[in-house]
Amino acid sequence: MDLRNIDRCPGPYDGIFASGCLYHLTKPEFVQCVQSCWALLSSAGVFYLNMKEGQGERFEEKPGPRYPGGDEARKRLQGKRFYAYYQYEELLSALQGFKILHLQELIPGDGGFEFWLRKSINPRDG
Repeated sequence: MDLRNIDRCPGPYDGIFASGCLYHLTKPEFVQCVQSCWALLSSAGVFYLNMKEGQGERFEEKPGPRYPGGDEARKRLQGKRFYAYYQYEELLSALQGFKILHLQELIPGDGGFEFWLRKSINPRDG
């Protein structure tokens, strides 16, 4: 299923694990997806995600023999992948309604952030 349609999933879920995928959404799509995840989680549900650190959003060339999604994806996307990059404060704003259980900065590779979050009772807590 396309992440942009996650709100079509039945809930509630005790956990949502989103590793290496949400930074491929545009920033408005990411905010909508986070809101949908909040709605899909049970009252004490846990949400894991990791995001790339930086600024802006753009398509980037992905050369090399290993292409995420394989040869079919490489053909469809013409060797490019979409990435959205975030500053820490920008992510905190998008993650309203969640309490941070664990945060780790990811240094290797591009760098980024890894969050373990718990759903807050009030969606505006955080």
